[in-house]
Amino acid sequence: MATNTALYLLSYEMEAVSFNLFLYEEAIQWGIRLLKMIKTHRDYEHLRYFLRKFYKNIWYPALSFGYAYGPMNPYSWPGFKRFFEVSFAELRALDSQFSDTTAGYSGG
Repeated sequence: MATNTALYLLSYEMEAVSFNLFLYEEAIQWGIRLLKMIKTHRDYEHLRYFLRKFYKNIWYPALSFGYAYGPMNPYSWPGFKRFFEVSFAELRALDSQFSDTTAGYSGG
């Protein structure tokens, strides 16, 4: 009985972690899409502003959660970790014109 309960709770925990990471993944994808649209319009003042907002409100919380709880689900974490790495490369490309002053983030 205790084993069944423990397995159920472990399964629930793994599912909850993956679902939260999925929500962060969606927020990151849409945020990067928005930032790319702003860059294509060459509105660099707004790009800098929204990059700062993105890092503070989406990127840092996603990384904090991901690296703290992501490994609790060994089935989905490698994929999400790779997503963070690829997304960071995209963000650095958007952020490169500001001489590393926007994010204050040195790597993952």
